[in-house]
Amino acid sequence: MGKAHHKKKAQRPRTNPTGVPTVLEAAKITEASPIKPEEILPLASPDAKEREWAAAAASNLLITDPATRKLLLSKNIVAMLVERLTDSVQEVVLEAAGALRNLTSVDQDICIDMYQKDVLTPVAALIPQISVVIDRILTNAPVADEKDTEARKTVWDFTENIISIIWSMSETSDKVLKAINKLNIIPFLVSFLSVTDKVPIKVVITAGQCLNTLTDDNKDIYFQFQTHPEYAQQIVSAINAHIDEDKLLVRVLACGILMNIRETIGSASWDEENADPAAEVNKLVMPVLTESLEFDLQRAAEEAVRAVTSEGMRRQDTEEIRAAKPKQPLTEEEQTLEAIEKRLQTLQLSLELLSNICIEDTGEAVREPSSHPSPTDDGWEDADETMLDEDGMPEDDASDKADDDDATLLADTAMIDDTTTSTPLDENLLRSNPILHTMTYTVFPALVRLATPTSLSFPAQAVPTVSTNVPAITNGLALVHLRALECLNNFLLAMCEVPTRWWFRERKEDAVNAWNWLFATAEQVAGTGVRVGDEESGQEMRGAVLEAVVGCLWMVARGLNGDVPLAPFHIPALQGSYTSTVSDSMRVKSIGTLGVIARRQGAVDVNKAVGHFLLGILQALPPKGDTTADAAIEALNAFYDIYADAEFDYDAPVFVACGFFPALKGVVPATKAIDKRKQRDLRLRADEALENLTAFIKYKESERKK
Repeated sequence: MGKAHHKKKAQRPRTNPTGVPTVLEAAKITEASPIKPEEILPLASPDAKEREWAAAAASNLLITDPATRKLLLSKNIVAMLVERLTDSVQEVVLEAAGALRNLTSVDQDICIDMYQKDVLTPVAALIPQISVVIDRILTNAPVADEKDTEARKTVWDFTENIISIIWSMSETSDKVLKAINKLNIIPFLVSFLSVTDKVPIKVVITAGQCLNTLTDDNKDIYFQFQTHPEYAQQIVSAINAHIDEDKLLVRVLACGILMNIRETIGSASWDEENADPAAEVNKLVMPVLTESLEFDLQRAAEEAVRAVTSEGMRRQDTEEIRAAKPKQPLTEEEQTLEAIEKRLQTLQLSLELLSNICIEDTGEAVREPSSHPSPTDDGWEDADETMLDEDGMPEDDASDKADDDDATLLADTAMIDDTTTSTPLDENLLRSNPILHTMTYTVFPALVRLATPTSLSFPAQAVPTVSTNVPAITNGLALVHLRALECLNNFLLAMCEVPTRWWFRERKEDAVNAWNWLFATAEQVAGTGVRVGDEESGQEMRGAVLEAVVGCLWMVARGLNGDVPLAPFHIPALQGSYTSTVSDSMRVKSIGTLGVIARRQGAVDVNKAVGHFLLGILQALPPKGDTTADAAIEALNAFYDIYADAEFDYDAPVFVACGFFPALKGVVPATKAIDKRKQRDLRLRADEALENLTAFIKYKESERKK
């Protein structure tokens, strides 16, 4: 007898305790029939409790589950949440604001959709309501009723969410920014900076961040500060406030805001008559910014590793989940990580502000802008293309006078590179310049320290458990390194522009040490070998830091006029930084650095190596290769500078003996392959490069005839 087959009892699936469809369930519903948004989350339910629950559920789902977020967005969740900002029940409004804030934090592109859904209208209406509640708290006004009690309990989270929405949206587009400018939100934001001891620090920081963004190159806002000088005074008070370490970010944000609006501050605000606003602002902000640099990154990385690998760390929680559950108490280890992350944010902003000061204010009283020895401003453009033969080369019967003119102009400008100036240099003025003094003796060494990688700075080198659980720490460290290098680059650039390059003469040892340290740093960042510019999949930050390193090397080489302590691997490493990157700006910086080094006298072998490399770049122009217009132009500029004079000791054994002259002639026709109909801008730039190149070849021909 065959075995009987018993029919199994059908199992009923467990009820979803949240009531919210999973991604798989929602997808099945969608496939079966079109669903309405309220079937996923009852945000329009007549029951206020259901609306509140739905908004809270949306807040969590939107930040923790990308697939669910995509589904909800496709069902117009943004419009539904915006509508709930005008709900008659305050709890619903609070949850809706939190959900919208979460959306802006995970995907800023959504801000455009929120703007199109007119989110600013209800937000503008909520700000006065928030202000009333905060005023009651700050003035210790008697509690009016139960509704007032509840409003006071939730006002700080609500305020942070509303300001965060405005902050995120202000970074979206000029159109959105102009709409925000009309909200008259400045007095609301400024007010938080004057009550830092009475308001939760997270709210003050969010207000400061929003205000810093709104005042950044925003002329529509500046009028409000001109008509209300008390706003600037409140910001100055925040800078001068003696507050705890955990509030240092507030002071740095206030520094940034004051720097943004300094041109709007009248002379009556300063002690001296006819005071320079920039100088007065710098007096205020420099002590705060330099103080903020006093942070040990190496120690912070070690503390982060200990915190993450300790038993007290909730390793199963990702950062996004913890962000979605802000009321969950933090462990001691999580508090440590949060403090480190906040301190790294402070450092990043401080370094950005110092970077701006380097470019805008350092040595402004004595500095004269330098000019790159570009053919466009030294007379080479006078070479007439109608004088070219059918191969694109100069005609032999060009006038001797034209040859002499080209030769004279070239000789006069080839080695200018801002090494001399007609303005007398008062070196005592430079030494007494307070900004330059602070940058030299305090900021410069701090930048070297902050740009030095830690064991946790880059994913490939980081402890796996740490980099997995706290990517914000790993990314924050790398960002600090990047900002420090960018600031260093700007400082070195400013010092290159100071007449006679005073800093590089006065502090040559610092510059030489910086050169060696930069290569060591590049090796640390690259992880393997010394190929500056090495980039791997998913390692964008590493590539950005390496590019910043090469930028600093270029400035050091310029400042020392090529007199750098070359090691055998330096030239190959810089060549590798060109060949191993996809960044056009990285390629330009690599070429620029090599071009400066190659101009050294007494280093024919170095010149030959660089010359052949640059020629190879030019010979790889399309259609033969993939050299870009920017790289080709920089390589040509380098050629013009390096081989500008037959008297240079490497000209005959390299430019002449190695056949660079006929090779350059062969480069001329390459630009003709660029289709002006498809790549008009590139063809125009190529035509300009061709004109300059033919003028250079013409000059070298005339030079050899003498």
